[in-house]
Amino acid sequence: MPQGSVDITYDRCKLCGVCVAVCPTDNLEIQEGRLVAYDRCTGCRLCELHCPDFAIVATREDVKGESGGKKTKSKGGGKKKATTGAKSESGGD
Repeated sequence: MPQGSVDITYDRCKLCGVCVAVCPTDNLEIQEGRLVAYDRCTGCRLCELHCPDFAIVATREDVKGESGGKKTKSKGGGKKKATTGAKSESGGD
């Protein structure tokens, strides 16, 4: 199961609660006037993608066994290339 973490830029966060509402794992919560992130993040990036103030950056790590995994950090909607190790050939005229 993927694991992730959430980095919050608190001076940008206006506590609107959008991230709390869209998080499928209930990882985020507003407590005592501050956004709090727990350790239930899967790195799905829904909070990051829906934050109107760009205050959140989600990090995802795919864990494969005990040997570790691949860690990717996403920033603001950039696209990631999938690498499979196979070479692709483009056929065109």
